[in-house]
Amino acid sequence: MKRFSGREDSRHAETACVFRDLNEEIAAIARSLPAGELPAFLCECGSGCTQHVILTLPEYEDVRSHPLRFVVVRGHDTPEIDVVVEQTERFAVVEKQAPVSVRLALARDPRRAARRTEPPGQGVRFTLLPLV
Repeated sequence: MKRFSGREDSRHAETACVFRDLNEEIAAIARSLPAGELPAFLCECGSGCTQHVILTLPEYEDVRSHPLRFVVVRGHDTPEIDVVVEQTERFAVVEKQAPVSVRLALARDPRRAARRTEPPGQGVRFTLLPLV
C-alpha cells in the first residue's frame, strides 16, 4: 500500500473539499428539478476526476450530514486516506481518516456554520425585570 506524505494528503483533501463545495451548488440547483429527476454530482475522490455520481437529494443530504464523508464513484476510494462506509450500485461514501484530511474536511465543511451543538433556543435565559 502506497504511503501518502502530508503534502499529498493535504492536496488530495483540498481537492475533495473543492468538489464538495461544487456539489453544494449542484444540490442547490437540483432542488428546483422536476420530481423524479436525479441530479449528477461530481465525484469527490480528491484526485481531480470529473466523473459524475448519481444520487437522490435525500442520499446527498445524508452524506452531507457527516462533515468527514464524501461521495465518490465506486472504486475511487483511497485506502491510505479514507475508508468506505457505504456503497451502492451507483456510488460509494468514504470517510476521511488521515489526520491532515480530517482537519481540512472539518475546517472546510460548507455546513459548519449551520451545525449546532444545541437545539435553537437552548441555553437562552431571560431575566424578568420589575416594572417601574
